[in-house]
Formats: sequence, structure tokens, C-alpha cells
Amino acid sequence: MITSKDIIEYSYEAFDNALYLKKQSERILSRLEKFPGGKLYLEIGGGKLLHDPHAARILPGFKPDNKIQILKSIKNFTEILFCLSAKDIEDERMLNSSGESYYDVVVNRLAKLHESSTIKPVVVIGLYPTGEASEKLANFKIAIQELGYKVVIKYEIANYPKQLDLIISEEGFGKDEYFKTNKSLIVVTGAASNSGKQSTCLSQLYLDQKNSINSGYSKFELFPIWNLPIDHPINLAYEAATADIGDFNVIDKFHLDFHNKKTTNYNRDVDSFPILKGIINRLVDKDNFMQDIHSPTDMGINSSGICITNDQECCHASTLEIDRRKQWYVELGEEEAIRKCAALKNIALKYMKERAYSTEDLLTQ
Repeated sequence: MITSKDIIEYSYEAFDNALYLKKQSERILSRLEKFPGGKLYLEIGGGKLLHDPHAARILPGFKPDNKIQILKSIKNFTEILFCLSAKDIEDERMLNSSGESYYDVVVNRLAKLHESSTIKPVVVIGLYPTGEASEKLANFKIAIQELGYKVVIKYEIANYPKQLDLIISEEGFGKDEYFKTNKSLIVVTGAASNSGKQSTCLSQLYLDQKNSINSGYSKFELFPIWNLPIDHPINLAYEAATADIGDFNVIDKFHLDFHNKKTTNYNRDVDSFPILKGIINRLVDKDNFMQDIHSPTDMGINSSGICITNDQECCHASTLEIDRRKQWYVELGEEEAIRKCAALKNIALKYMKERAYSTEDLLTQ
């Protein structure tokens, strides 16, 4: 049984990797140019900046180091914020199926990121309590600092993301520590999904505006793929990968309302989008490109959908990935995630059968 860190060596390709590298690089540079003299915070989700085995398993032909290769090709790529969640630190969240501790995985990823990019990441700990931190949390922070990493604290905000007036105030983002960046492109990544990457970007955006800095925020997206249906097996495999934290795909209602176009996004981005709009409407100049962001889909930079060359093979690989995720959750005893994966597989099989794709070997998994 392979682990969540492993990739599969396919004998065929169903994804044009060269086209992907070209298109995604072009789109990032185009977005960066929208903020002349300012900054762009580019969020990369899922904790997969250096190595994305999930994408490589479900998109035959996708290279697991694509993201870091794209960013290394951009000359302004010189700063990295690496986000952690205080809750994950307290709960000792398992970040892969190998049994490594949260601390060990984080330290290992920080070291590899520094080595691969030649840039020492700045560690951001989000959801930090405004009162006295626990001994475990305080010791974790000290241990990271003793390794030579700068640590920036972003504090927990009550009822986030619902109280917009509190969030966009001196008692909300205004209480956060401010990392004063020096370059125009700041990559914001993290240990895993739900590590506080978006809230870090929004906090920095708020504090930049307070310092009269013209900045913006975008997401380096891969999953879900916005121009594939919500029930496409590739998007369902994304749901399976995040079933343990309760993420799920949704139709981007903001994109549908403004552009009259149905696109696939996911729940947390859609739920938190009003915060971003609130910051845009209250703080950024009318000429700032962020004023042209009308939906979470607008916010993303995603070229993966146009690079699929064999949809049937990607559907097949994605359905097998759902099976693998289910087995991993069995080993972890995640009952709700197990049930979710079983339901997702049924939807994937239905999607494939409707398109007369072969499913015979999938029925026995």
C-alpha cells in the first residue's frame, strides 16, 4: 500500500506538463503586473509547494515539483511565508500517513523549502490565543525560533470569518504582528490545508493598506479545477483528500451571480470571500486591481484544466485515489471521512458511466 507521500510511475500521460508550466507562469506574471510598485501575496494551498504527490497520482504526466519550478523561474520570488495553525500544534495533527509528528513534519518541510528555494521561510502561526498561550504552544514557538526561523503571530479572532467589522479593525487584523516584506511577490504556503494561509494574506493586505502599500492577493490554484464539473472525479478526489477537515466542493455563487458562469470552488474560499470584499471595498484604492475581483474564482490562478489531454484516464486515476484515501482513513480511524469517501466513489462511478468510460476494474476496489 502506497503512502500519501508516494507517486505512481504511469506508463502513459494524460496531462500536458510542458503546457502547464508555460501557462501557469504566464498567468502569475500577468497578475503580478496588476500591482505596479506594490506587492502580490500568492497563496499556494495544501502544503504541496515542493512536492505534490496527490496531483501526480490523479493527473498522469503531472510532475510533483511543478510548483516550485514555476516559482523559481519568476525572478521576484524571494520571500516565503510558511503558515501553521495553533490548533494543529495543540492537537498534534497528523500531516501524512507515515506516523511522523506534526513538529517533525513541519521542521522537515521548512528545511527542504529553504534548501530548494535558497530562501529561508518566515513562519506564521495563526489562530494564536490573545491570552496566555499553553505551554505546548509556547514551547513549539521557541523551538522553531531556536532553529533560526523568524516567527510572526496572527491572533485568533472571535467568530471568524463572520464578524466583518471586528475583523477589519484594530482589534481584529490590526492586532496581528506585521511582517514587512521587501519584494513584490510573496509566496504564502503552509504545512497543510486549513493552516491559515488565506487569513495570513488578508491580514497582510490589511496592514499593508494601513502603511499605504498597494498590494493584492491571489491564489496559485490546482484543485478543485474551476472549469470542471463539481462531480468530476478529479474534483471528487480533492474532496476525498480533505475529508478529514470537512472541506467540500461548491458552486462559486459569487462568480455565478456576477459573471453568469458556473464554476467549481470549495467551501472555505466561498465562505470567507466576503472578508476579502470587505477589505477591498473599505481599504484599497479604486484603481487597485483587487476592485476587479468579484469571486473566489477570479482570485485564483489555475491553468490545470486546459492541460488535460485524456479525461478518461484522469477520471480513472482519480477514482483510484478516492479508494486510497478511504483506506488511509480506515487506518487512522476517521469514520466520517471513510463514509465520505464511499459516497464520493459512487458519484465518480456514476460520472464515468454517464460518459461510457470504462469502470470495470474500479468496481472491485
